[in-house]
Amino acid sequence: MRLAAIGFLVGAMSIGPAMAADAPDPLSGCTDLKNIPPGARIDTCKSLLAAGTLTQDQTHTALHGLGVAYAQQGDFTFAIDTFTTALASYPDDSQEYLSRGAAYLASGRNDLGLADYDKAVALQPKHSYLMRATAYYVLHKYALAVADCDAELRLVPDDADAKKLRDKAQAHVN
Repeated sequence: MRLAAIGFLVGAMSIGPAMAADAPDPLSGCTDLKNIPPGARIDTCKSLLAAGTLTQDQTHTALHGLGVAYAQQGDFTFAIDTFTTALASYPDDSQEYLSRGAAYLASGRNDLGLADYDKAVALQPKHSYLMRATAYYVLHKYALAVADCDAELRLVPDDADAKKLRDKAQAHVN
């Protein structure tokens, strides 16, 4: 169960702001999670970053894409370092805290992972509660998982994932 949940946490790492549907995305080779394997995305992200031609927002997106690709390959040290670099320029980005938190958890550094999830919840509670609830569930902290699912459901009442996780966690509390 732990590996499946960590896979969910790593898989839930989204890639940067949405681009307009008709605008070409210069970062697609770095951020296309569905069509490009992590190794190829790492190479592309590194090349884009090394070129020095990206805007600040594009650099942030490329760093995030690089961190996600490292995490998907299981290179959690590089993922953590990359997310930390992105946070240096964007310290209020809840997604970076969620992503780094997932990488910390996947590498067994639970206290640091939960601390990042706490920061993400403080910055952007919506959906961050569900991610932290998933982490609590994986760590067998079921009552805390239920509490975070309840908080998520107050923000997003129809969140099917939060309802499902709440039911699973609640079964361990009773």
